Amino acid sequence: MRIITIGETTYDIRFREGNPTGSAVGGSQLNSAVSLGRCRLPVLFVTSVGNDTIGNHSVGFLQENGVDTTAVSRFDGNSRIALAFTNEQGDAQYAIYPATKSVAPHYPVPQPNDIVLFGSSFALKGEGRSELLAFLISAKACGATVIYDPNIRQDLRNDLQKMKWLEQNLALATIVKGSSDDFQLIGTFSNDEAVYRWVKRFGARILLITKGAEGASLLSDKICFSLPAIETEVVNTIGAGDNFSAGVIYALAQYVEKKDFDIQRFTEKEWKPVIENGLRFAGHVCTQEQSYISIDFASVV
Repeated sequence: MRIITIGETTYDIRFREGNPTGSAVGGSQLNSAVSLGRCRLPVLFVTSVGNDTIGNHSVGFLQENGVDTTAVSRFDGNSRIALAFTNEQGDAQYAIYPATKSVAPHYPVPQPNDIVLFGSSFALKGEGRSELLAFLISAKACGATVIYDPNIRQDLRNDLQKMKWLEQNLALATIVKGSSDDFQLIGTFSNDEAVYRWVKRFGARILLITKGAEGASLLSDKICFSLPAIETEVVNTIGAGDNFSAGVIYALAQYVEKKDFDIQRFTEKEWKPVIENGLRFAGHVCTQEQSYISIDFASVV
């Protein structure tokens, strides 16, 4: 069993009330990868970074946290930077400074027991899309569990090209995991069931919706339930959704190597501890400035 996370690498510089508070390596799927690496699970991160100081630091940080970087490709140029401005509630708005160049990462050959996590802006761009699609098609065909997290930053309803890419991504996913905010930027939905009906049109049969302080919901053809968030004193919400994904994957990893593993046949009884674990990871991250679970938390998971 391997966990393969695919996404952008960003160097985050954080501000609170206009004042800089720190900096760290980030990116949605990277945050998930680091948390899973700290849990000592076999995790591979697929991305590209520059041959600059930030790129070197990012690769070193991943390796220090148990993440396999053999699928990281390098390019001559500057790596991606994000300015994250948080308010008193810990919610963030971003100013993104893209990398000066992009090259296709080195995708591994997918295996049936793999869990694949992909999404964010990395999965909604033309550069490298053919390589990403080829990998996802192979992953789905071989029976890997593919999780898609749109992690939308802008309204896509009038962007026909990105909506087309988004729909392709949905069609290749086993599980779609998104926030309630994500789906507001994709379409006009009256409730969770309407979101599920829309997602199901493209082939995905399992939908996870995170709702911040309201917790999370799971919908499938046979199951529909919600669980409350874990009550915490919120310091920072950056990475909460990414670590919900990490917690879900950590729990699913205990199942995938079983001979009779079939995620489509999971019952509500089996799903609830998986979602609870996602909420536990997310809740922990909200209590600190880091966008990944702490080493102490990982040691007692």
